Amino acid sequence: MKKLVTLMAVFSASMLFVFMTWSGQAAAPENAVGGGGATVYNQHCVKCHGAGGKGVENFTPDLAKVASRGGWLNIIKEGKGSMPGFKDSLKPAQVSAVLTHIRSFGKGGKKS
Repeated sequence: MKKLVTLMAVFSASMLFVFMTWSGQAAAPENAVGGGGATVYNQHCVKCHGAGGKGVENFTPDLAKVASRGGWLNIIKEGKGSMPGFKDSLKPAQVSAVLTHIRSFGKGGKKS
């Protein structure tokens, strides 16, 4: 009988976790939802802004030199100049994660 009760408790907890995760209510690690800052940067930004945010000569600036400037959230969401906005293609957590990643360029953080 104890085994059945334990099994039912484990099953119920598992189902609750699956339901909460599926409905978006459970907190998940950033990378588990496909939104790690480096991952997002490499998928959407690196082709124009270069590895480590170094920029592309005569096209985009070195992000390490401008990472501390304000307005990044709006630029990522709405775009600027020839850069498209990502508000419709990235989740808020992904925007936040990539912003944190970009700001790390200006702090001598990981540049890969």
